[in-house]
Amino acid sequence: MLRPCIGCGRPTAGLRCEACRAPSAARRDAPAEDPQPAMNRTEAEYAALLAAEPGVLWVAFGSVKFRLAKRGWYTPDLVALTRDGLLVVEVKGAHVRDDGRDRFKIAAAQYPLARWRMVQKTKAGWRTVYEFDGRPKSRGGEG
Repeated sequence: MLRPCIGCGRPTAGLRCEACRAPSAARRDAPAEDPQPAMNRTEAEYAALLAAEPGVLWVAFGSVKFRLAKRGWYTPDLVALTRDGLLVVEVKGAHVRDDGRDRFKIAAAQYPLARWRMVQKTKAGWRTVYEFDGRPKSRGGEG
């Protein structure tokens, strides 16, 4: 039984005819979009410094998202695996906006599984704006 194609109205046995099922040349030949933006110069500079720190085993850019609320998310600039555990880093340039600082603090409070660090590049060099270590402390004498 033939029915009209939902794309063009031509008679077809399925929902779409062959012409409507074939990808268009524009869609097929278009380069795939990169969903993850690239690092800016400030982030790249701090990532290189972080990777050179002793005890840092791995550094990744924009690879983790933290859910803050039903529709709120926080994606830190850098995540590093160190010998001491996970380090989440937010890199800021000359200005630190309130909403960025607030999201960072909320995420650090909600996810105490890592060390959290917000750094800012100034004319004098790098400055640590906030540092938070909410990881549980080991108790002496327990095995």
